[in-house]
Parts: sequence; structure tokens; C-alpha cells
Amino acid sequence: MRKINLQKCSLWILSLLLFSFNSVAQQRKINGVVTESVNNNPLSGATVSVSATGTSTVTKSDGTFEISVPSGTTNLTVTFVGYRASVVTLEANQTFV
Repeated sequence: MRKINLQKCSLWILSLLLFSFNSVAQQRKINGVVTESVNNNPLSGATVSVSATGTSTVTKSDGTFEISVPSGTTNLTVTFVGYRASVVTLEANQTFV
């Protein structure tokens, strides 16, 4: 039977946990509201996505959304059936659109 080196195993687990926390720390949450440009009515069911990662979310009935994006993300794309896609530019520390 093989002995497991507890010190090596603990070090490996600690490294894995630190790597996980580092990748989570590089994300930021963006909140916003998608509305029609003509009368500002909220759009329920619009898709908000980050094209670089493929991450997306759908707006709620009041047009609100929340999406986690990598810290270097500069654009969000908003799509809705019957409307032209819209690209929203994000500032470096912006968390609400």
C-alpha cells in the first residue's frame, strides 16, 4: 500500500484554492436596464452578452440584468428580436449600464 504524503497533498490543495480565488477576483459584476430608445419602455427577454467569452444573460420583466464579466471587458452586446443589435462600451470601473 502506498503512503500519501500529507504535506504535498495539502500544498497541492492550497495551490488549487488560491488559483480559484484569483480567477474569481478577476471578474466584475455589471448591472443595468435595457429599454427601448423611442419611449424608454423596459425590454423583457433581451440578451446581454460578452462576445469575447460567450457569456450571456437575459433581462427580467422590468428590463434589468446582471452579468459577470472579465475585468478587461470593454463591450457588451444587447440583442432583441425585431431590433438591431446594440454594442455598449464599458468604462474601466463601470458597474452599471
